[in-house]
Amino acid sequence: MPENTGLILGGMYRINDAAVADVGYHIKNMVMGLSYDFNNSPLKAATNGQGGFELSISYIFSKDPKNPAEICPRF
Repeated sequence: MPENTGLILGGMYRINDAAVADVGYHIKNMVMGLSYDFNNSPLKAATNGQGGFELSISYIFSKDPKNPAEICPRF
């Protein structure tokens, strides 16, 4: 598998708002992801306890096309 390709799995919690589970795939300079928000805020009553899906597509820009060091650091 090339160095700049990989599966991304994760989650986060927004205090008094929602828990989020996400999955994505990084290929070259693109990251495609799908996440789901689980409501735990007062909005939960309006949504009948259902969360929502979110689709994201991100492009990672390079500082110099000849040197693919990214602007954003990798963790």
